[in-house]
Amino acid sequence: MMQDEMMQAGAPDPMGEAAPNFDFSCLEEGEDGDDEPTSGDLDPATFRAFVEGAVKELHLAEKPAVYGEGASAVKGGARFGYNTYVGQMPRLTVMPKAPFTIVHCSPAISEVLGFHEKEMEGRSLTVAQGPMTNVELLRSKIVEAVGGATSEHALILYTNKGEDRVVTIEFEPEVNLSGEPPDKVVLTIEHGDWVPKKIADADDGRAKVTVKAEKPWAVEQTSPAFNEMYGLKEEMILGRTLNVVFGPRTDANMFRQLLQQAKSARTQHTDMWTSRPGDMSHLFVRVTIFPVLDKGEILHFMVVFKHDEMAGSPQHTSPRRARPGTSPLSAAAAQMTLSE
Repeated sequence: MMQDEMMQAGAPDPMGEAAPNFDFSCLEEGEDGDDEPTSGDLDPATFRAFVEGAVKELHLAEKPAVYGEGASAVKGGARFGYNTYVGQMPRLTVMPKAPFTIVHCSPAISEVLGFHEKEMEGRSLTVAQGPMTNVELLRSKIVEAVGGATSEHALILYTNKGEDRVVTIEFEPEVNLSGEPPDKVVLTIEHGDWVPKKIADADDGRAKVTVKAEKPWAVEQTSPAFNEMYGLKEEMILGRTLNVVFGPRTDANMFRQLLQQAKSARTQHTDMWTSRPGDMSHLFVRVTIFPVLDKGEILHFMVVFKHDEMAGSPQHTSPRRARPGTSPLSAAAAQMTLSE
């Protein structure tokens, strides 16, 4: 009887037709019928750049059409979300003029410099400086950030125990929800990658070259393994650039971009084609660019070359020059018949 009462006139039928306004498109397959989920594997740097870009777009967008108490609530909620995200990064927010007072410090800064946030807030930026800190560069980048410029540089800062640390600092203006020009600068501070000069100078059996960290990145020394790999003598390349081992298949612009990025104390990796000057034969290598610390600054790069033995074989296809129809899926499709 209770069931009959539920089915009285005016009561919705739980087994009846779906409401006409309900959109079931989210449950349908894609246009091509492929409902497999896309891969979610993102490297940390890509994920961080994506999140930061989304946060900045959110807070630099046009002001919402909300006024009075509602507008304050919207801005307050956005600020809470932004601060929550920023708090997970090793960041300092400083005033743009000397002595660059620290107005906010995220808890994550302790992982890099060892300071508790309360030990830094209210003090000047000199609390993390020392005899090897490039103070002029630090100050100039803060001033540039107030003008809207974003940059990244390698510097030496000091921990709460007075130990020097090579760090990568990203300078950017603070997001201002009011729409006014930024009046503070945010410094994202992370551990830098580097090797000491003595490691770059040592002959460890690897094919490597030491170049200057400034354009045009002139070669300072080469290892015997590198000379043998390319059929060179050291005096043939000293003072010149690595264009000596570049060929028609070398992506020189990409390589130069990696050198510029390595200046921020970040090790770079790539696979690329090179060429032996003697016979112009192609050589596919895996290249690693290590920043080299010398006298407290990144003054050199150690560029290590590792020959890919599979390059040039019938089984090898360069990732840069993959041709249509050469993938394993294409090969399998070619063997299938229409009946299959």
